[in-house]
Amino acid sequence: MASEGSLCDADIPHLGDMVEYLCTQKGSRMMQVYLKTAPINSINLIIENINAHIGRLMCDSYANYFCQSLVKNVGTEQRLKVLKQLSDKFVAVACDSAGTHSM
Repeated sequence: MASEGSLCDADIPHLGDMVEYLCTQKGSRMMQVYLKTAPINSINLIIENINAHIGRLMCDSYANYFCQSLVKNVGTEQRLKVLKQLSDKFVAVACDSAGTHSM
């Protein structure tokens, strides 16, 4: 689980192009590792940046692994935030071959 820490945008790799970065093999792997030690504030900022695209990310062949790691490594409050954003795309993601693994 992530720890408390101070928030600094510069500490989060590729924050400005996070969605595109997560759709690459390198980006997905790097951000999965980052999540394991990231402070809660940084994870919240990542979620804010990607939440509008969460359905697309869950269905992406690389980003779905990050989404799996995200759901596994965050607290209940953050999980609910992601699920609320996903609610209208739930069926489409569940029926997608990559998306089904993210759920």
